[in-house]
Amino acid sequence: MPDLPPAFQHQIDLFLEYLIVEVGRSERTAEAYSRDQADYAHFLFGRGQDDFSTVARPDLLDYLVRLRQERRLAASSVARKLSS
Repeated sequence: MPDLPPAFQHQIDLFLEYLIVEVGRSERTAEAYSRDQADYAHFLFGRGQDDFSTVARPDLLDYLVRLRQERRLAASSVARKLSS
C-alpha cells in the first residue's frame, strides 16, 4: 500500500500508543488494528479525504458495504475492521 497522508498516520500512531500504553493491548493486537485503520485511511484518501476528523457516517457505511460486497469479506472480518 502507498504511504498514508501525515494526518492519517499521526492519528493511527496516537491510537496505537493509547492501545498499548493505556489499555494494555499487545503489540500484535495493535498491529492488527493498525492494518485495519490503514486500510480504511486508504479508502478515505481515495475519496479525497486526508484526516479521520472529517469522516461522516456515510463514509463508514460505504466502506463497510465495500468490504462485504466488493471484497467479499466475512461478517466477522468486517466486524473486526469496524471495531478497529
